[in-house]
Amino acid sequence: MEFWFFRGCMSTFREREITEATLEILERLEVVFHLFERETCCGSVLFRTGLREEAERVRRKNEEEFSKLGVRRLLTACPGCYSTFREYSLSGVEVLHLVHLLHRMLREGKLRLKEKRMRVTYHDPCHLGREWGIYEEPREILRSIPGLELVEMPLSREFSRCCGAGGGVRSAFKELSSAVSRSRIGDALDSGAQILVTSCPFCYHHLKEAAGGKMEVKDLSLLVRDLMEG
Repeated sequence: MEFWFFRGCMSTFREREITEATLEILERLEVVFHLFERETCCGSVLFRTGLREEAERVRRKNEEEFSKLGVRRLLTACPGCYSTFREYSLSGVEVLHLVHLLHRMLREGKLRLKEKRMRVTYHDPCHLGREWGIYEEPREILRSIPGLELVEMPLSREFSRCCGAGGGVRSAFKELSSAVSRSRIGDALDSGAQILVTSCPFCYHHLKEAAGGKMEVKDLSLLVRDLMEG
């Protein structure tokens, strides 16, 4: 199975460790993948802030590039990119988020994770959860870690609180965005978890900033990379 890995803007310019962790995971799982030589933004923020003309220009550019390269499977670790590419309705292209691939590898016995005694809670990114109903896959991955205790926040799954960063809110309404993220950290602390895990570069960046050292925040890619056997 062969993939083209789309890194996304946040994981390229702000949270590079997510890209580095994902690449290491793919290599250790012996997944055949390619990288785009010059990656164009997926256009997610443009679409969601009403800049339709610019967003359409980006969409056309990406579709032309995918067609030229013969892309058949597109993999990303960013829910915003994942959702946007799904909304493109790309003909003949399967779009997957990293959690799909990890979940598949877990079920096939190719992904094995070492024991780690810790209590974690999981934050559902809006684009993965409410938009595409991806709730169980990341939780199954977490539960596969021996010694890990997964606790749920009262507001989780389809009722999850947003991290506050998506849809252009962080850029346009900084105070509101910060207030929402602080509330989410409060939810996580109240759960009794030691670590807040998510599967989104935007959520990871924003919640880590809001936590201010009060609790550890990790992207699932980082946790899996650190605990992989072999």
